[in-house]
Amino acid sequence: MLVTSRSADALEQALNAGAAGALTLEAQDGNVLLALPRVLYAKRFARESRVGFGE
Repeated sequence: MLVTSRSADALEQALNAGAAGALTLEAQDGNVLLALPRVLYAKRFARESRVGFGE
């Protein structure tokens, strides 16, 4: 799912801190509530990134 950068920052901080509980993420499809202890994998990337040469 695609989330706002603010939500991605909050998730990254919570996972790095080993926080328990839940976190609400703002996604394109609406808000999502995550149970932090159940998160197994998170991948972060910038949607606007481009590979190659351009003008």
